[in-house]
Amino acid sequence: MEDKQTLNPKEFAYHFVDSIPVENNKEHFEANAKNKLVAYLTAYYLAEKFNSMEDDILESARDKKVEDMSLSELMQKVSELSYF
Repeated sequence: MEDKQTLNPKEFAYHFVDSIPVENNKEHFEANAKNKLVAYLTAYYLAEKFNSMEDDILESARDKKVEDMSLSELMQKVSELSYF
């Protein structure tokens, strides 16, 4: 793992928010907007935190062969990230 991998927080957050369905009801427009705003900000800051912690998250992969690191180990490290 020679190259540092980073997420583009804006793109990540945009695509995350874009994947969330909304109610097509005029009465729920404001609630939908608020939910999407919270989703965007959460995804944005989690991506930033992931980027800043990339070295720590992948340190165990650098200590051993990348092929030996299981997906579940990597998922465990990522799941430990939290913003709120």
